[in-house]
Amino acid sequence: MRCSSVVNSQRVLTGGAVLTPVLLVMGIRGLIGGPGVAPAAVGPQMPDLGVFAPNAPATEKELKALEWTRDHQTVERGSTPMDHAEPPPTAPVLVPVTETTEAPKPEADPLAGLVVTTIMGHDETGFVSAMGKVFRFGEEIVPGWKISAIDARLRHIDVSCSTGETRRVSLKQ
Repeated sequence: MRCSSVVNSQRVLTGGAVLTPVLLVMGIRGLIGGPGVAPAAVGPQMPDLGVFAPNAPATEKELKALEWTRDHQTVERGSTPMDHAEPPPTAPVLVPVTETTEAPKPEADPLAGLVVTTIMGHDETGFVSAMGKVFRFGEEIVPGWKISAIDARLRHIDVSCSTGETRRVSLKQ
């Protein structure tokens, strides 16, 4: 007997736990006037449009309006821009071209991107690391430029081109 009363009290508590919030919300909505069923407001009456007679003869005003729309209609009913013929070809327009002389663009410095990261040794026995590669004395480090001197103590190399120009490139700091 005692077991059934425990089950019944659990059912009552569970039902109360579910119903209490629902009843609270409904009560608050009723007090505040929240969404719910409301009587429809009576607005102004619609004018009586009369009985529609589809076969009634058109009035004189309606006939004039219909005639005016037919006279001012520019596109036939059902036509599309694709129905129209292509426009006549136009003559080509000749535009005079004036010659402009542009200033010669300065050549980019071939040694601008040369970054020396390591110098070891001196002249013929030295090595240079630049742009991720290792070069020896006399090798071409940049197209057209060869290593002509290596000095690890002073931390620079000399590079020469085929025209005889020599430039000094220092170790990257």
